[in-house]
Amino acid sequence: MVTHSFVPRQAIGGPTFIGIGVQKCATSWLHEVLQAHPQIFMSDPKEIDFFTAFYDRGYEWYERHFADGATVLARGETSPSYFYHPLAPERIKAYQPDAKLIVIFRDPVDRAFSNHLHELRTWHLTSSEQFEDGLRNNPCYLEQSRYAKHMARWFDVFPREQILPLIFEEITKTPDQAIREVYGFLGVDPDGKIDDSRTSSNESVAFRHDRLQSVLQSGGNALRRAGLGTALEKFKSVGPVNYLMSLNKRDLRVEAPPLTAETRAVLAAELEPDVRELAKLLGRDSFPWRSFPDLAKVA
Repeated sequence: MVTHSFVPRQAIGGPTFIGIGVQKCATSWLHEVLQAHPQIFMSDPKEIDFFTAFYDRGYEWYERHFADGATVLARGETSPSYFYHPLAPERIKAYQPDAKLIVIFRDPVDRAFSNHLHELRTWHLTSSEQFEDGLRNNPCYLEQSRYAKHMARWFDVFPREQILPLIFEEITKTPDQAIREVYGFLGVDPDGKIDDSRTSSNESVAFRHDRLQSVLQSGGNALRRAGLGTALEKFKSVGPVNYLMSLNKRDLRVEAPPLTAETRAVLAAELEPDVRELAKLLGRDSFPWRSFPDLAKVA
């Protein structure tokens, strides 16, 4: 009788690091800034979602997304769906046990509201623009904001030295410091090229013509990959160009009802135990989050 022994496949051409989320916590900014470093290759598209939605396509399909980065020091992708998926940690560990992971957190109540704006922007929610209706409609609003619940799963699988947690509000305050911390974590030149011309993605903007915006965004991403991000931002600020682009935009923070103080208080009370547990997991005694003044960092 012939017997076969199973030998795990070695991940050779795939990513050396993965941004695992959290959704609506500056993962697009992280992707674009890392993409500008000459020693880093980022996948296109940004969100491959292999370890969640497309795991059945196999490792070869996944590694094709990194074929053009075979010679660089670090290769990566950012898929926010990984953070809260119950199987993603074990799947990534089985594929690449030495992978470095980056996760970004923000005020979980603000994240939930940003999640709501995203659903409106992508037309996933059309029956109402009320945040409270969105909460009742989509359990992921709160589920993805339960950071400690999901982070504990990652710490159970990966050594802590392989995970870099960042805070959105600290990134927006000192982006250069944050990105150099990421560079150091990934082992690339900390003084490498930084193109931080785009410090955030405008989560409140929707577009009247999605196809036109897709073409413009693809062209802009190509220019950023070529190191022309600063020149691109200057061109976009020119009066006629800026005006034409504005015609295609809808400001959801104007059109959608705002997050009320009452709803913020209710959600903060719901999420506070998780936030306190996250502080213990990360070894922090505070967060710069306005929804949790008892845990707010004193400026």
